[in-house]
Amino acid sequence: MQLVVNLLLGLNMQAISEAISLGEHLQINRNVLLDVLLRTAVVAPAMAGKFRKIKDSDCSPEFPLSHK
Repeated sequence: MQLVVNLLLGLNMQAISEAISLGEHLQINRNVLLDVLLRTAVVAPAMAGKFRKIKDSDCSPEFPLSHK
């Protein structure tokens, strides 16, 4: 079950990354872009923490390999 959930989270993050990339290409202010995307019905609430990390340019790992 965890693999199934992780698949959905990973695909969701990939789609969000593509949307952010497109928004930046269209020169939409990054903070506005992230704030609006987070408030849409298509972005899962589980992604809220990811958006904070994106805003802060925080690329630190959230799951160390030692926990595999």
